[in-house]
Amino acid sequence: MHIPACRQVLYRLLAWEALLPDAKIPVHPNSLHPQQPTVSTNWYGPEPDCDGLAGLPPAIPAAEELADRVGGRHEREETPLASGGTSTPASPRCNTPVRRTVHTPPESSSLWGTSPSAHPQETPLSHHDDDDDSETESNASSGQPISWASSEISEYESEGDDGSDESDTENDPQTPDVGNQPNGSRKKTKACLMIASENIRGRGSQSMRGNMKWKKLAEDMRSQRIGIMAIQETHLSEEHVEDIQTYHSHLLVENSPCPDNPTGAGGIALVFNKLITNYNSVVTKVLVPGRALFARIEWHKGRWLRLLAVYASTDRVENHNMWEEIRTKMEARSWNLGLPDIVLGDFNFVEDPVDRFPAELGKMDKPPAFSNLKRFLKIKDGWRSVNPNATDWSWRDASRQHMSRLDRIYMSENLLSRSRDWDITISGITKNDHSRVSTKIYALGEDSRGKGRWAMKESLTRDSSFLATANKLIAKAYEEIKTAKRMLRRREHNAQTIWQQLKIDIRSAARKRTTEINCKRLTRMRHLLSQRKIAVSTLREAPPGERVAAERTLRKAEEALQDEKDRDYHRTFSLRSTKAWTEAETMSKSWFRWIKERKKNEDIPFLAKPGSNPPEMITNARRMAECAGEYHDKAQQKDLDIDPAERARAIKSALASVTTRLSAGDRQKMAASVCRTDIAMSIRRAKNGKAAGTDGIIHELWKALHSKFEAETKETKVWTDIAGVMAEVFQDIEDNGISEESKFTEGW
Repeated sequence: MHIPACRQVLYRLLAWEALLPDAKIPVHPNSLHPQQPTVSTNWYGPEPDCDGLAGLPPAIPAAEELADRVGGRHEREETPLASGGTSTPASPRCNTPVRRTVHTPPESSSLWGTSPSAHPQETPLSHHDDDDDSETESNASSGQPISWASSEISEYESEGDDGSDESDTENDPQTPDVGNQPNGSRKKTKACLMIASENIRGRGSQSMRGNMKWKKLAEDMRSQRIGIMAIQETHLSEEHVEDIQTYHSHLLVENSPCPDNPTGAGGIALVFNKLITNYNSVVTKVLVPGRALFARIEWHKGRWLRLLAVYASTDRVENHNMWEEIRTKMEARSWNLGLPDIVLGDFNFVEDPVDRFPAELGKMDKPPAFSNLKRFLKIKDGWRSVNPNATDWSWRDASRQHMSRLDRIYMSENLLSRSRDWDITISGITKNDHSRVSTKIYALGEDSRGKGRWAMKESLTRDSSFLATANKLIAKAYEEIKTAKRMLRRREHNAQTIWQQLKIDIRSAARKRTTEINCKRLTRMRHLLSQRKIAVSTLREAPPGERVAAERTLRKAEEALQDEKDRDYHRTFSLRSTKAWTEAETMSKSWFRWIKERKKNEDIPFLAKPGSNPPEMITNARRMAECAGEYHDKAQQKDLDIDPAERARAIKSALASVTTRLSAGDRQKMAASVCRTDIAMSIRRAKNGKAAGTDGIIHELWKALHSKFEAETKETKVWTDIAGVMAEVFQDIEDNGISEESKFTEGW
C-alpha cells in the first residue's frame, strides 16, 4: 500500500478508537512503553531500538519530543540544565543545599521605566501577623480590605478550555503592578494554581526514555493543569533529572536525592509546570537532604508563594528529629527566604485516629516536634479542615487491612480560605500504595474571563451520528425555505432567518454530540468512583466478621479504577504517537504547528477609557473588548457624515477617470445570479480549519455533507444538497438584501 494511504487508514482507525472507547484495535504490546528511536534520515524504515504500533513501522526520530508537541507541551527554548539556573556542587553527604536556582534580572522595560537592575519587590503571602489577617488588593494603595463574598473568583482557562489570591500585605506603592509580567517575564500565569503531592515509589525503569511513570505524570500535569507537584521517593540522580527535562520539556524538576543512595532510596522533588508557572523565578533550598526541600516562586502578579515539600522517614526517631531540624534552620538569623505558606508531602504518620484503618494511633503518630512546627508556621491540615467528618486514606497495603492518610497538604489560614477542590485520588501511577492529594488556590479581586470562542471539533465531521443529525436538520430547513418561497415573504420568516436558525441548531447538536463523546469515559469513571465510595463507607461500618469481604470489595473497586486510568493513558499515548508518525514531515497543519516557533503571549492588564480625564483604567476583560470595539467603530465612521449630493458628485468624478470598461461577456457574468455550481466550487475550495462568522461551524462540515451528497446514487438519495440550500439563501439576499434578523454579516 502506498505510504500516504497507509497513514490515512491508520490515523482514521486511531481516531475511530478515540471516539469509540469500547472498540478493540490490535496494538503492539510494547506501544505502552515506546523507546526513544535513534535519529535517522529514513523516517519510514525500521529502527533497531524502537517499537512500532500494531506491527507497523516505528515512530519517527525524536518521537518522545514530537509527541510532547502534539500534546501542546513543547516550548522552543533551551531547556535549563537541571533546575534552570546554576547548581551548587556539594558532596552527597553534606548538609548544604544541593541546588539553588538563580534568577537573572530582566532587561529594561520602556513600558514601566525600570532599569536593568530593577527587581520588583516581593509580595509575600504572609500569614504570621496576628494583628492583620485581612486580604488587600495588590495594586491598591488605600489598603481597603477585600470581601470574599464580593470578590469574583475565576479559574482562568487558556486557549478556549473550560475552566483567582490576593496578597495579605500591600505592594510597595513605588513598585508598578506589571500584571502577568512579573520580573519582566511574558509568561502568562494563572490566578488559579493547582497544587498536588504524590509518592511514586521510585522512578520506574532505569532509563528515562519511555519511562511510563514520568510519562504519565507529565501527561497529568499538562492535561489537568497541575502547576506545582511534590514527588516523594524519586530515586533520581542529576542525569535522570536532565533526561526528564529533555523528554518532557514542559517540566522543571527540582530534586534533592537521598545522600546515601540517590538512585535506590528516598528522594524528594518539586515539579513545576513551565506552561503556567514563572519557573524562572524559582529559588530552592535543601533543608534535609532527600527529606525536605523548600522552594519560593513568583506566582501571579507579583505574589510570591513558598512551599516546603517533605518525605518523612518511617523511622520514629529520624522522623521526629527532622521536624526539629527544619524549625531550627528556619528560626536561624541566616534564614532569609521567609516561612512556607504550604507544607505538603508524605508525612508517614497521622494526627488523628480516624485517619487510620483500623482507627488507632501508633508510636509514630502525632509527634510533638511536628505539632510545635505547625504552631510556629501557623498552618492547618487543609483536607481535614474542609472535610471534618469525612474518612479517606491516601495509602493502603495490597490486602486493604491497613490504610492511612499519610499524604497531606498544610496551609496557612489565609491561604486556606482561598482554596477549593480538595481531593484524594487514585492517580494511576502506582498500584496498591499511595494516592495523589491535590487542591487549588485562587487569587481574589481578579476579573473573570470568558471561555473564549467556541469552534466545532474537526473530528465531528467524521462522526456518522452527528452527520446524520445535521443532515436531518438541513432537510427540514430546506423544506421550510421552499414553503416560505411560495408564500408572501415576511421579515421575520424567510430563507435568511431559516438559515440562521439552522446554524444555531447544528451548533447545539455539535456541542451535545461532543459532550456525549467525552462523557463516555467520564461516565464510566464516575461510576467507578461511586463504587469505591460505597466500598469505603461499607468498610467503615462493617462488623469484624464482615470486614474481610468488605476489604476485598474495596480492593476490587480500586483496581477497576486503576485499570480504567491505564486504558485512558494507553489511548492517549497511542493516538498521540500515531498522529506524530502519520503527519510528521508532511504538508499538514499539524506538522507546521509542531515545528513553528511558539511566541509567548503578552497579556494586556488594562486599557485607558477613551476620553476620560484623568484616565480611567479598565481591567475587566469583557469591558476592555467592548471599549476597543467601540473605539474602532467610531474610527471607521469618522468624517463620513457628508452631504449626499457632494458624495454622489465625488463618486461620479472618480468613476469618470476609469477608462477600462467591461466587455459584453463580462457584463453578463456579473449580472448573473449566484448558482449552485458556484457555491459547490466555493465549498470545495474553502480553507480547512476556518469558520465563517461567529457560529464556530468549520468549513470541513460543509465539505463532508457536500461529499456525501455527491457520492450517493440516484437510487439511494439520503443526503440533502447543502449547496442547493445555500443557493436559495444567497438568491434571497440578492433579491431582498441582507436581513437584520439573520445576522448574516456578523463577525468578530
